[in-house]
Amino acid sequence: MSKSIWWISLRRLKAHEVNTTLRLFPKEERTWLKKSQLFTSIQNKALVSFGKLFGQVTLAYLIATSLRTGNSIALEIFNFSVSTPATYFLSVLAFGLLITSINFNHLTTAIQLKASLAGKILLHGFSINAFDAIAHDSEGALGIPEQNSRFLRSVLPVPETLSFLLLVSIGCLLVPLVAIGTYAGQELYDLAVEPDVRWYERMSSFLGLGILTTAFFNSLLFHIPLPMQRNKIGIRWGFLYCLAPHASDDEKFKRWLDETGNRRRH
Repeated sequence: MSKSIWWISLRRLKAHEVNTTLRLFPKEERTWLKKSQLFTSIQNKALVSFGKLFGQVTLAYLIATSLRTGNSIALEIFNFSVSTPATYFLSVLAFGLLITSINFNHLTTAIQLKASLAGKILLHGFSINAFDAIAHDSEGALGIPEQNSRFLRSVLPVPETLSFLLLVSIGCLLVPLVAIGTYAGQELYDLAVEPDVRWYERMSSFLGLGILTTAFFNSLLFHIPLPMQRNKIGIRWGFLYCLAPHASDDEKFKRWLDETGNRRRH
């Protein structure tokens, strides 16, 4: 019998983990009001963090392209000079891109959480953007072109088009990051195959290339659907943990234990 396969992204699983974790909180902490405040706070902090990392990576790129001299990056102020091998600086830039990719995954998950919650709040006259502006002093929340009126609808698809273009514009922020990563990868590769580079600098170049590859696949595989299947062992152990004090004499309980033990030995 063929096993059922579901295609689910890691971002969706992370959002699900947040919701299942919230179920363990007291009931008064799981109201739509508390969740909205929590998800808005997470999203706003993620936006600020991503903006800072984006600026730092861009600054590092400008330094690498402006102060590069041969295989070194040198800075001269009056009669004072500081230099470092370019491979070290570029490897640090690669690590910055990895941290940025992790933060980008965090940001997109926060956006999904808030959007999912907004779709579940069915209150007359409620708008998640208006709520953010009133309750959280969110700057720009009222400038998002979404229409929530149930009495009026746009004859032309202007709100939908503007919302789509806004998302595309935000997504275009990834283009400079990809360009910076491509530049860093090309430079690190050139230094790795440079015959005059010391062996430890060459090792640093290979390390930087590995970090860049990790950053790329980290963001890519986090957002695309991946094949998943039911974890029978994990599901059974979850039931067994809850039933163990009351079901030690049950036949199905004993059979599950035997099957689980045999699978683990093999």
